[in-house]
Amino acid sequence: MKYGSNHAEINALEDLNKNNNISEAEFRQLTLYCTLEPCCHHGKTGPCTDAIIKSVLRRL
Repeated sequence: MKYGSNHAEINALEDLNKNNNISEAEFRQLTLYCTLEPCCHHGKTGPCTDAIIKSVLRRL
């Protein structure tokens, strides 16, 4: 991973969005596990918290 590239949370959400076999109802049942709190600062990449909130995931 290079400095300024997507964090793991963003990569996980993007990978899930690429999988067309998951319905929105199934997506809502998933849990996102993080080793630390998701970032909430603006830098080279946007905050992971914004992407998580915009997703339909309900558990972190």
